[in-house]
Amino acid sequence: MLRPREVSPWKKLLFSYPTLFLLILLVALLFRSVYLAYLRERATAKLLSERRNELNQVETRVAAVAERVRQLNTPRGVEEEVRSRFQVAKPGEKVIVIVDQDATSTAASADTARFWSRVKKFFGF
Repeated sequence: MLRPREVSPWKKLLFSYPTLFLLILLVALLFRSVYLAYLRERATAKLLSERRNELNQVETRVAAVAERVRQLNTPRGVEEEVRSRFQVAKPGEKVIVIVDQDATSTAASADTARFWSRVKKFFGF
């Protein structure tokens, strides 16, 4: 017949309910800290992506400003800027202003709309 084996006190302590509860609690705390580290890493990655986009925009803007400065450092660039801002001409030149036909037709349609609104108002519509 088989004799029951005696369990050592260490094994008894290791496999007791309070010890198992403490081990599960320790694993849960470790899991929580890993999860929080993961969330911080995701937030940092998102922030890094946003900052890189901002850096690209700033670099593009700097390149555009540098090109504009390079253009304004030439006599032709200065002349173009003065002509575009102040609508001036050299002696002997004439300034011509071209007006789109759409702008005049919009004004005419606005006059027509006002006429009909007065007619409707007169007849009480």
